[in-house]
Amino acid sequence: MPDSKYDFIVDINHKLYRIQCKSSTLSEDKTFISLKTKSTNIRTMKNSYYTRDDIDYFYTCHDGKSYLIPVEVAGRGETRLKFFSEQYKNPNIRWARDYEFGKILGQLKTEEVSC
Repeated sequence: MPDSKYDFIVDINHKLYRIQCKSSTLSEDKTFISLKTKSTNIRTMKNSYYTRDDIDYFYTCHDGKSYLIPVEVAGRGETRLKFFSEQYKNPNIRWARDYEFGKILGQLKTEEVSC
């Protein structure tokens, strides 16, 4: 039986969410963290990319803060969460503050209650 693509399952208000944990790296200029949003088979060196069929969220942490990134907004192969940018109005920036664990968890709890 093949391994699952997720590391954890979390139950929030009786709905299950599949979480894939990824390590993150701080950029040299300290303006963002990056995490791989793909899996590489070390024997074949083939990449596989996560989809909504595989997982619901990526989880990562940095400097005492945890983040949950929905798979559908994550970049293909890599995602960056920005702390600072001179292009602060750029709509393509994924701001780290928008994906903080507590914020996303609160949204999930609110969605479940209001349904």
